Amino acid sequence: MTISRVNTNSIWSQFRVLQKRLATLVNIKPLPRVRDRITQLQFVPKSLKFVGPRFGTTEIPSEEGSRGGWTVTLSEDLKVASPHVLSWVLWREAFLSYLVPNIRQIHEAADLGLYAGLKFGEYNTEEKKQIFELWARVSPTQYHLYYNYDAPFGFPIFDQVVSDLFLHRVLFWLNSIRPSSFQPLSSSTYTAALERWMQETHNPLNKTELRILNALCTIDHFSQSQLAKILNLSDSAISQALNRLSQRQLLRIFSFINLPLLGLIPLEIKLQVSDMKQKRRIMTLLSKTPYIDFIIDTKQFLISRFVIPYNRVDEFKSWIYAIRAKENLAPIGVYKVIHQSFTWNFRTYIPEQGWPTDFSIQLNQFQSLILGNHGFSLPPLKSHSYSYDLLKQHQTFPIKLRQEDFTYFGRSSEMFRTTERVTPRPSQEVRKAGLLETSHMRYRRRVQKLEKQQIGIPGNFWLQHIDLNTTIHLLIFEPKETTESIMRALQLFPLISGRIVENGNGHVHICVPNQSAVDTLSTMRETIIEMGLNAHISINPAWQTLTDFEPPLNSSNYDFINGKWKWGPHTLP
Repeated sequence: MTISRVNTNSIWSQFRVLQKRLATLVNIKPLPRVRDRITQLQFVPKSLKFVGPRFGTTEIPSEEGSRGGWTVTLSEDLKVASPHVLSWVLWREAFLSYLVPNIRQIHEAADLGLYAGLKFGEYNTEEKKQIFELWARVSPTQYHLYYNYDAPFGFPIFDQVVSDLFLHRVLFWLNSIRPSSFQPLSSSTYTAALERWMQETHNPLNKTELRILNALCTIDHFSQSQLAKILNLSDSAISQALNRLSQRQLLRIFSFINLPLLGLIPLEIKLQVSDMKQKRRIMTLLSKTPYIDFIIDTKQFLISRFVIPYNRVDEFKSWIYAIRAKENLAPIGVYKVIHQSFTWNFRTYIPEQGWPTDFSIQLNQFQSLILGNHGFSLPPLKSHSYSYDLLKQHQTFPIKLRQEDFTYFGRSSEMFRTTERVTPRPSQEVRKAGLLETSHMRYRRRVQKLEKQQIGIPGNFWLQHIDLNTTIHLLIFEPKETTESIMRALQLFPLISGRIVENGNGHVHICVPNQSAVDTLSTMRETIIEMGLNAHISINPAWQTLTDFEPPLNSSNYDFINGKWKWGPHTLP
């Protein structure tokens, strides 16, 4: 039986069954029976594919003299699909019916219902495969500071972390949030809040995992055999631990991309602007640059990072200076990024428990280091430095890029790759290759070539969902030596990430648990004042990332025929 032959009243009956069954499965009180019905079931031209964010199902509001209802609008290519597709959509609607209205209206909330249908629906293997492909096709991916919203990937893994209780917990959490907590209601605020809630779920590391992560902090571009040798553990023990970390969505292995070998220079600019209307106007202008990477808003400053084609830097600077003149801003510095660092410190972490709530010892050591009363030493910063000399040596760069290279460069595959570099996952590479219409082996050979020429340097790692919920941002206006000493001292804390630009100034993010945030911020501010340092400190700065604009390493920015990066004219409104 095809969907087109299903009576609308029978669809409503099916929905009511799923609605009651869902209440039982997630252990919540069933909604009272209501007299309602689906009033329309229509199909649209095939060229439109999907209508609306989730297959076009919308609620018809009740009007005077009418009971309202639903209209189910499916695309023509689903018209002859098996009824399991419609059943899956009804699972979604059943889940949404249990959410408070201010959450239900957010399109991304439908992902929870789509996951419920995939989890609880009675589908065979082929049907599940089709459903997952459809979900991946319509679910958005959004990027936030230190984590990303990718429902088809993240929800099933997080469900394992909380022992198959994800949907139950998220329903309780969402329905307990006051409406003002999500003001203004938007996709980005919702997804950021959901990911933050998932991140704050207690997810402790055991002793073996902690030993592995400590080892990863001290070696570059690791392999599984290296870890086994360093820790005196078997390959299988290392593999099992890495798999556990990956399955719990904790560990990400990524490749550092050597931008100068692609003909790109990382640049940062700092704008001093406090007027909100002017700030929004400037952010809109900056976001028009095809090579923008991120914008940080610290209330007093806007910090933007770009990766600009090396032979277009003068044009870029002219455009920035024109913005400054038009907006009557303070002088703007445009600087090359000469040092970036990601540093983890697990010395304070307690296995099976987590991070401490008192960082007084680390704060005292931080003060001693900055004031020059060392008594102990810290290792140098573990950094990824860009090789600008390469730009002087190369008129043409090592490789002419292909379309599939941008899958490797892309944020989803580069910054958030799973442990496939340690534990190969051919299925993921096959999926990527399928999207690119190229063979699995060709894709693998291409990645190996990029890594052989050190365009992509694999083996770097990132962690998430380990209760580091507060970000302290330090903007430093000091010479390079002072900036480096501050960054070294900050390595006492769980996680820092920072950059130093060519004039020596820098900015650093320090991640700490919520319970430690106020004391840590206060003591650091006192130390900065006591030292007379020229620095600005803030907490949880707004971070505008790839949610709002395309990433700089984007295939639309590249001319494949001539093997050069494109540059479009920029005009000021």
